[in-house]
Amino acid sequence: MNLRITASTILLSSLLAIQALAADFRLIRSDFSHAEERGGLVFATLSDSGQAKFQVFNEASVGKKLTIDVGGVSREMLMRAPIHEGKLQFGPFSLEAAQKIVSEINGR
Repeated sequence: MNLRITASTILLSSLLAIQALAADFRLIRSDFSHAEERGGLVFATLSDSGQAKFQVFNEASVGKKLTIDVGGVSREMLMRAPIHEGKLQFGPFSLEAAQKIVSEINGR
């Protein structure tokens, strides 16, 4: 598998929030078709349902909150760039949490 990060990959960085704030957008397991972990970061491909969500939540949503809720790990992130070609990168997580997310997405 090509491990190169392309321009179509976005980086979602973690928000350190003191208060529990509702996210503007939520991605769940069924919104992903494949993922891999590299150094606590998750590199994922969106499924058809995930891509459909991003048709509405994309260009105008840079700077807004996004919640990733997969494998018992829930993390609020900040969307830093639009998603293109259904690929995204998010994290960082602990290695254990990242591997748990990837295992859930990949059905292991």
